Amino acid sequence: MFGTTTRIWAKINVMYKFTTKTGKEIIIRQPKISDLKAALEYVNRLAKERTFLTIGDKKKTLKEERKYLADVIENVRKKKGVHLMAFYGKMLVSGTGIDLKGDVRMHVGEYGIAVAKDFRGMGLGKLMTKLIIAEAKKNLSGLKIISLHVFSENKKAINMYRKFGFKECGKVPGGVLYRGQYIGDVLMYKKV
Repeated sequence: MFGTTTRIWAKINVMYKFTTKTGKEIIIRQPKISDLKAALEYVNRLAKERTFLTIGDKKKTLKEERKYLADVIENVRKKKGVHLMAFYGKMLVSGTGIDLKGDVRMHVGEYGIAVAKDFRGMGLGKLMTKLIIAEAKKNLSGLKIISLHVFSENKKAINMYRKFGFKECGKVPGGVLYRGQYIGDVLMYKKV
């Protein structure tokens, strides 16, 4: 299904189990407020790495992450968003979500994903993308389009999104400040 990187995954309610090719067992599930500590550590690891994420390199405070996580959980409860988190033991290693835009664009869901450095290249990003799209189709009534932004330099992500049927529909040259350099912000979409 995802090449040689995925060995096992099985759905258990809204929880998934995934074993990487190196034998690491990953549990994928919806977020809970008790995930706050793991979420804060995760987002700050990503910020320190300065990877291809819109959060940049700014560390989040406990208060900021608590508000973010509470908003995510509320969006899921109100059926305005779907979110999944992947854990290796107690460590958060990936997060993804699709949130409806609101008002005249209530049929458009904005997608986002991140995978921790040590868990990239194992098929986890592909699996998380597949699962979150399925969750969105099932739980977000009225969803017609999924859109995303991706840094023009992130060729691996762009290629993965294309494999999922996303099409490039625009680019803002210099739209993202990444590691002190202005690079392109690519907009992609997929009809569902």
